[in-house]
Amino acid sequence: MANSVERALGFSEGPYFVRDFGTADVIMAPYLERILASLFYYKGYDLRREHPKIGAWFDAMETRECYRGMMSDFNTHAKNLPRLMGGCFFKFGKYLESSRLVDQGPFT
Repeated sequence: MANSVERALGFSEGPYFVRDFGTADVIMAPYLERILASLFYYKGYDLRREHPKIGAWFDAMETRECYRGMMSDFNTHAKNLPRLMGGCFFKFGKYLESSRLVDQGPFT
């Protein structure tokens, strides 16, 4: 899925799905937020670092006041999403450090 999003963002001249900020960005924002938070919390996977176009998209979105006013946080996604999806599971080992960062900071 992340590779597909990365490719879709690659078709645009700017950081958004279409050249300028638009409906596609608004629609994708909550999904990508949840994926970003859950992958980090449960798997220690940094979607922004591993997929530079997705990272640039988040960077661009975070410059927009309208997005910053409605965006959620890693802790909320990590604690609410499992109940909604039927379960998310930890990948044990070094990845538990990422969940500690969300639970205790600074990624709240």
